Amino acid sequence: YSNINNINIDKCTFLNNSAGVDGGAIVLDKPGFINSSIFENNSAMAAGAVFSKDMINISDSLFNQNTADIGGALVLSDDTQIINSKITTNLGNDGGAIAILNDLTLDIKGTQFKDNLAASGSNNIALINNATISLKSITLSPSSEKKITYGDTLHIKVRVDFNDALMKNGTVSTELGGKTYSAPVKDGVASLNIANLKPGTYNSYL
Repeated sequence: YSNINNINIDKCTFLNNSAGVDGGAIVLDKPGFINSSIFENNSAMAAGAVFSKDMINISDSLFNQNTADIGGALVLSDDTQIINSKITTNLGNDGGAIAILNDLTLDIKGTQFKDNLAASGSNNIALINNATISLKSITLSPSSEKKITYGDTLHIKVRVDFNDALMKNGTVSTELGGKTYSAPVKDGVASLNIANLKPGTYNSYL
């Protein structure tokens, strides 16, 4: 538990920790930064790994096989950015990966959500107590490969929903050939049309 302003967790590993209530590994009461860290096999009633009560920035980190009743890996209460991370094989009753408690802005880029599971069906993200989120952007991985013929137009449609409710704002981005393309989310769907691609094999991250 920490209430230090702007705590910075860098290149740390948290394994096999448990808590009776919140945050199997960490509870952050003030803004924090988590970078290049591993949270694995931690457990609690809420937030198997990290319970954040303030703004948090997470980058290049792994959350794997954490468990909780609410938010298998993370419980978020304020604006959050998650970049180039992996959130995999976490388990919760609500929010297999993440549970969101309050209205906030969520910014996700280059992050993999895989094999998270929740009894309620909210395998990746659950909104608790009628919380709402403003989706600033979302760029997910892993990559998918496509071979391009010159002049091809690549059509990408992405459905964005939480707890089966379609999102009505925010942006979906993809990185393709070293460039970033974005489209707004309208009624739960973002449509990207990328024209006049040169021959080659592209890795695109959604």
